[in-house]
Amino acid sequence: MFNAIAHKPVNRFPFCTYNCHPFEWGEHKNDPGYRPIFKKIEENPVGYLCKISATTINKTLEVEPHKRIEGGGTYTKNIWKTPLGTLIQTIRKPEDQPEMCVEPFIKNESDVKKYLSVPYISAQWDISRVVSSVRDVGEKGIVYISFNDPFYFISYLFDQEEFVIKAFTEFDSIKYLVDFQFERIYNDLKFLLDVLVPFGMPLLFYTAGPELATPPLHSPDVFRRLIVPYQTRLVELIHSYGYPVSLHCHGRVRDVFPYILECAFDVLEPIEPPPQGDMDLEELRKAAGGGIALMGYIQDQDFYLLREDEIREKIRLITEFIGKDTGYICCPTCTPFQHPPSEIYIKNYLAFLDAVKVDGN
Repeated sequence: MFNAIAHKPVNRFPFCTYNCHPFEWGEHKNDPGYRPIFKKIEENPVGYLCKISATTINKTLEVEPHKRIEGGGTYTKNIWKTPLGTLIQTIRKPEDQPEMCVEPFIKNESDVKKYLSVPYISAQWDISRVVSSVRDVGEKGIVYISFNDPFYFISYLFDQEEFVIKAFTEFDSIKYLVDFQFERIYNDLKFLLDVLVPFGMPLLFYTAGPELATPPLHSPDVFRRLIVPYQTRLVELIHSYGYPVSLHCHGRVRDVFPYILECAFDVLEPIEPPPQGDMDLEELRKAAGGGIALMGYIQDQDFYLLREDEIREKIRLITEFIGKDTGYICCPTCTPFQHPPSEIYIKNYLAFLDAVKVDGN
C-alpha cells in the first residue's frame, strides 16, 4: 500500500478494507455480523486502512456537554466558556438516526467576538493509542491518522446554510476567521509531529475538512482561496517530517482537482464513481498522472444494492484497467456503518474480497 502511494512498483494488486478491522479499538470487532469478513481477510492478502486520531491531554477547548432525553431523542447542549461570554451549541440525535446540529456556536457578531477572545493553549498530545494501533496493525495495513482543517473548523461553528452564504457575501470576514484558526492548527500539528518522530512509525496522515468546500455546496473559487493556501502549508509541514498525506474527499472533485494537486497531497480518496462522484476511474487516472495516488472507487452503496456477480464484474473491469500499474489502491468508499450488517452486505463484501484477490493477482 505504501509503495502504491509512492508510485513505486508493487508485487501484487493492492486492496484493503476501509476502516473495517478486527482490532479491539475498532467499532466492528465485537459485532458478530462482521466475523465472516474478518475470516475472509485472514485467508486473503488484503490490507486494512485503520482511521485513528491522536488525543490531547489538556483541554484546549473548555466545552461542557449537558445531555437530556426528550421526545425519543437525545439533546446535547455544548457550553463553551470564553473570556467574553458563553457560546452554546445544541446537537439533536433522534433514536437510531444520525445526529444533527440544531443550534450552532456562532449565531451573531457577538458570538464571533467571543470565539476570537479564546486564548491559544498549545496542545499536549497523548500518542499512546497511535503507538498501540501501529503495533496491532503491523504490516497488515496502514494506520491513518487525522489532522484538522481550518476551513472545516470554522464552518463547524456556524449553521451550514448560513456559512455557505457568508463564504460568498462576507468572504473577507470568513477568511479572517480561517486565518485565525490556521495558526493554531499549524502549531498543534507541529507539536504532534515532534512527539511522533522519535518513534519512527509508518503513518499516513489525512484531512477530511476540504470536502466541505467542494461543489455543489461551494464554488471552486472557495476551495482555491480557503483551502489551497492553508493545506499547502500543512502538507508541506507533514512532508518535512517524512510522512505521506492524504485528502479524504467524497463527492464531486472535477472542478477542484487542479487545486487538490496544487496542495501536493500524496493520495486522494475515496474517489467515488458517478453518479455520486463526477469523474470515472479513467478520467481520474489521466488527471492524476504521477502526481497523486488514488484510493477507493468501490461504492459502499453497491454492497447493499447489487448482486454478487455485479460486484465481481465491477472488480474485473477495475483490475483489467489498472493492470500492473501502481498509484492505485482498491477499496470501498467508506466505513461500514450497519450494526448488525445485512446479509446482502456481507455476501457482496465477501464477493469483493474474493474478486480482487483473483482478478488482481
